[in-house]
Amino acid sequence: MEEMKESLIEFTKTPKTFSYKGQTYSFCISLGYAKYPNNAIERSLLMRCAM
Repeated sequence: MEEMKESLIEFTKTPKTFSYKGQTYSFCISLGYAKYPNNAIERSLLMRCAM
């Protein structure tokens, strides 16, 4: 679990860009995760924990 957390943090820190009609745009990604059933046993609660 700790390795996954570190990978997600590194992924979100990496700069992202895309090009559209000749212009380059930067963007950021935000991710969350939760582990079933450790964080929640229902889907709606699990989604809230992942935010």
